[in-house]
Amino acid sequence: MKKIIGIIFVISIMTFLSAICYASSIEVPETVRVGLFYGSKALSSFTLSSQGGLEIGVLDDDEFEIIYEVPANAEITVSKGSSTGSVYVEGYGEVGSRKEYPYFRAIEKNDVAVFSIDGKKYRGNIEVRRFSDSDMTVINHLSMQEYLYGVVPREIGGNSPIEAVKAQAIIARTYATKNYGRRDNWGFDFYPTVDDQAYGGYEWENENSNLAVDETDGQVVVYDGELIGGYYFSTSGGYTESSENVWGGKYEYLQAVPDYYEPEIEGNTTWEVDYTADEIKQKLQNHDIYVGDIIDLIPTEFTEAGRVLELKVVGTAGETVLTKAKTREYLGLKSQWYTVNDEAPEVIEVSEDELPSTSKDDYWWLNDGLNDNEEDDEEEEYIKIDTDYTQGGGKVVEDTIKPEEMKPLLKAIVNKILNEKVETFNTEYKAANNKTTFTFRGRGWGHAVGMSQNGAKGMAEEGFSCEEIICWYYSGVEIVNDN
Repeated sequence: MKKIIGIIFVISIMTFLSAICYASSIEVPETVRVGLFYGSKALSSFTLSSQGGLEIGVLDDDEFEIIYEVPANAEITVSKGSSTGSVYVEGYGEVGSRKEYPYFRAIEKNDVAVFSIDGKKYRGNIEVRRFSDSDMTVINHLSMQEYLYGVVPREIGGNSPIEAVKAQAIIARTYATKNYGRRDNWGFDFYPTVDDQAYGGYEWENENSNLAVDETDGQVVVYDGELIGGYYFSTSGGYTESSENVWGGKYEYLQAVPDYYEPEIEGNTTWEVDYTADEIKQKLQNHDIYVGDIIDLIPTEFTEAGRVLELKVVGTAGETVLTKAKTREYLGLKSQWYTVNDEAPEVIEVSEDELPSTSKDDYWWLNDGLNDNEEDDEEEEYIKIDTDYTQGGGKVVEDTIKPEEMKPLLKAIVNKILNEKVETFNTEYKAANNKTTFTFRGRGWGHAVGMSQNGAKGMAEEGFSCEEIICWYYSGVEIVNDN
């Protein structure tokens, strides 16, 4: 029943989304820098080659000066130089200084500039920096599009349904634009890991995902004219979560929504894990929490979507309360949506009779934000609502609403479901002494804020566009294009 109901509800409101989901432009960076090796992973030496050959030189204030040329497919070995800031290229000599960074530019072959570092292929060019008492920090310079070619398939799978992949491309570009320069203390913009976005380089590229990146070129997502935090995750388990219940900051576009189309993924949609009391004790001590031997774990507060908001930890030497994301992260769990030594949580079902209608006459409570005095304008695009809409006072309002006025309507519909139809799974837990094993049964994988990647795939399979997917997971947003 849940799947069928979801289809009816989502289709009914998705018809509004394409009309409200585009706005003015915002500038997207043309190039980005990705740290491939840095910190404890910095390299003392590496091998480098390119199918089109290499140009070796230095980078000074973004100006590249060529010193050597390397033939196509010739492999060179790069190691630390004699001075801080320099590298030694076997067969060529010392290159670079503290002010002029060693730089290796791949020459195009068949319209593609690709280099291989220790056997792994990337697009673009390589910069090397030497920090004090450090091995070589290796930085990949490439265009935004090329960066996304290596991110999107790593994040959602290159052969996923094209509209889901396009949605991922738009959100990944949004994240990269908003967080550009985030790791500038390292001399680059992004980590190649999920701490920013997973980046796999040229070897992960896929024809389908490259097409999705190209077809969405320049598109990013904004709320009230500002770039959104492009948060996404693997699997919600049936319901996403509001940002304030995970990280503490409230954002209107990051509110919990039902995830009707997310398919069942073994080990992600539902999961179960056992920890001993000693294992939990160690996990907590890793986060400087010392309460002695663990006696009990008691969920004491839940979000309206059903996730654990507060978890009371009872120990022989005291008690503490974990809140929000810590209830998951400190225990190493897949999600915040779980029970402790109890039956697994369930997704709230909404019956067909309870499903809100999109007919205007059923939404007299939405009067705020709707314009009842606007005259029809032939040049304006209007959305037809099925029936007239009568307020409590008997006043009849025109049955057409401008597209920009649908945003508060859509948001109100979503909030009505959350406020009236979502129950919490607030099982009463009773502390019991001397528990030695704790069984966690949960739903979903990830922080659950923003777009569910598996949910996006499910929506795409049902025929929804990337715009509709994005506007479902991020309430009240607009897609803009810098082109």
